[in-house]
Amino acid sequence: MPRLLFIKRLISFATVLLLLMTSCNNNGRKDFSLTIKHYAGAAGLTLIYDIDENGLKIKTNCDLENCKQKTVYKRTFTKNESDSIYWFFNSLQIDTLKPSYETKSVWDGLFTKLTFKKGLFSSHSSTFDNFNTTTTDTLFKFVDNLVLAKKYRFYNWGQND
Repeated sequence: MPRLLFIKRLISFATVLLLLMTSCNNNGRKDFSLTIKHYAGAAGLTLIYDIDENGLKIKTNCDLENCKQKTVYKRTFTKNESDSIYWFFNSLQIDTLKPSYETKSVWDGLFTKLTFKKGLFSSHSSTFDNFNTTTTDTLFKFVDNLVLAKKYRFYNWGQND
């Protein structure tokens, strides 16, 4: 009987601890992150856009032997920007995208992986192999608008301002 009481108390303690952890929400800010990895197979280049409540980072990597992942762009968000971005991501319902989209062609093109996280327990990933959707087009254009330097925008990659 004492063992059962101990287990019940342990479960209660764990539940209270979990509730406390999830209620601590970074000074009222929404916890979220979105990672977009675009891999251009023919060019061997990977573009990684990491967005969270604090800001945006763009990293590059490639298939060449001495190539290393490096951050090429950073931007910090204000609280209002962060809140606005969070609500926009939610409005797209990224978590309703299918896990995988692909075309029937076999040519080497663009492979994209999206990973969207909200809070501690909500996470969704989708992959796109030479495929795009209305949601991803809208998302990529929105992310491009968050990038102040034109040459680091997905649709203008490498072009000067």
